[in-house]
Amino acid sequence: MKWIPGTRETILFGSGAIFIALWSWWDIHHQRTLPPEGFFVRVEPGDTLSKVAEELTATGFAPSRWNFTLWARALGSERKLRPGDYLFHGALSPRELLLELESGRLGRHEILIREGDSLADVIQQFGERGFGGADVLRCALASERLRARVGSPPTGLEGYLFPDTYSFTWSDAVETIVATMLDRFLEQTRDLHEARQRVGLSVHDMVTLASIIEKETAIAEERPLVSAVFHNRLRLGMKLQADPTTVYGRERNAPPNRADLQANHPYNTYRHFGLPPGPICNPGRASLEAAVNPAPVDYLYFVARGDGTHAFSRSIEEHRRNVTTWRRSNQKPPAEAR
Repeated sequence: MKWIPGTRETILFGSGAIFIALWSWWDIHHQRTLPPEGFFVRVEPGDTLSKVAEELTATGFAPSRWNFTLWARALGSERKLRPGDYLFHGALSPRELLLELESGRLGRHEILIREGDSLADVIQQFGERGFGGADVLRCALASERLRARVGSPPTGLEGYLFPDTYSFTWSDAVETIVATMLDRFLEQTRDLHEARQRVGLSVHDMVTLASIIEKETAIAEERPLVSAVFHNRLRLGMKLQADPTTVYGRERNAPPNRADLQANHPYNTYRHFGLPPGPICNPGRASLEAAVNPAPVDYLYFVARGDGTHAFSRSIEEHRRNVTTWRRSNQKPPAEAR
């Protein structure tokens, strides 16, 4: 066989190139088993691909920085990295990681404030969703700079964290998170001020009344009626006697009992005239609208039917008949607006 100079070297070089290419492809697609606590990656705004690759190499996730960078550039990921805090579990390949960093799907984390959630509920969720300890949020909620954003309400920010689904990164400053919720409140109440002034409520009174309405009924068409009952009672100098105010701040989650109705604290509208000092929860848009747009009715009482709806009445005699009716139906209505 005639020897052709360079053939062996060419074969060896070609074989080596094929091996490197196969290894490179395998390395970028091979899933790594992640630690039980998960694998955390933070991409800050402005981070370059090189910085991300360097951090992944330092953790041992990407053994070859050049190979990770090569594939990221070849796949176009370099221009698509989305800032965020990513926590991965189970098994993960560098290619899968790149796809997640491009989508940003796992980099942002939701906080859901439901209509009727209290500050205590928000604080609990804040910690459960990984945004920090409860004390961190409490400190921000006490910030006079943040309170001034919504007019420095005298009882703090209860009622002003607008119910919505928010998306943040774990590295977002807690002040930024609270400010976003307050700005949403300002945005959602901007068009209510004319109606609010027409019924003679301050912003704080509007939010306080809306929070009671929020806790009293979840039925959309009943909110203006409940609002009317409280507006009528305020106008006539009657106590509001709203059950939800009697249990504000109480840890146990149960309907009010006789002791709650008699408890002498500032929020108990069975003991004190007028609105309580401040909101008892964070009301949604519908309850805020109802607070400044009461129905044109002269109802003074309402009682729960036991199915989520209420029976409304104009006189104490009619109200007592309603109470008797629903008790006979084996319902146990609360002592609402007696």
